[in-house]
Formats: sequence, structure tokens, C-alpha cells
Amino acid sequence: MNERSKLINLIIKDVYNGVTPDDVLEVVFRPLTPGVVAPAGIKVGDRILDVTEVMQLKHEAEMIKGTRLWKLLLDRMQYHAQVRLSKDANDKDDILCPKFIIWTLQTIQETLNTLTKFESGEPIVGADGKKLKIK
Repeated sequence: MNERSKLINLIIKDVYNGVTPDDVLEVVFRPLTPGVVAPAGIKVGDRILDVTEVMQLKHEAEMIKGTRLWKLLLDRMQYHAQVRLSKDANDKDDILCPKFIIWTLQTIQETLNTLTKFESGEPIVGADGKKLKIK
């Protein structure tokens, strides 16, 4: 998640009591060397999942993202939320509902992306402090 998204998540979570991707799944890191960390696992609630559980969830996330049904649901929900925002919005409540639908879909997408990109042990922050992509 980029810095802009993290800031938006922080603001929305505080103002609207929203659920963010970090609330659903939190990647836990371990230091490798100074300035370099690697994902060590995924935390769900108070429990850190073991590698087998993470890899099973990763496989399931890849399957979900690859299904025609998921793509259809995502596309249609986003489309109708946008229509409600652009044509049917008469007051602030009419604006909030579609925005929360979009927010929820983005949270689910980000959670699926986190799982599909997860590789335990791969460094993700270089010595220069720049974030590297998770493979």
C-alpha cells in the first residue's frame, strides 16, 4: 500500500471508524540486517499464522482473484457504485453509501493482493530505506 493510501486509510478509519486492510491481515516483519526487513508471517487478530496457513491462504487468494465470478462481482459493484455517485446522489448519505461500497471492495482487493504477493523471508526494504516490491 502506498503512502497516500495509508494516509487516506488512517483518516477514514479515524473519522468513519472504517476497516482497513491492516485490520484484516497484518504482515509481520523481522529484521535481516540494519535497514533491511523481511516478512515473517501474517497476523490475524492476535494470532500469527504459520507458514502452511499463509501459503494455503495465498493459494486461495490466487484462486479467488482468478475467477470469472470475482471479476464480475468486482466490476458490477464498482460500476453501480459509480453510477450512484454520479447520477443518483441527492445528499451526503447518497454519496457515502457508494463510497463505502468502493472502500470495502478496495479493502478486499488489497487483502487479496497482500496474500498473493506474500513470500516469507524476502527482503522488502533496502539498506537505503526504499521499499522493494514483494515478489
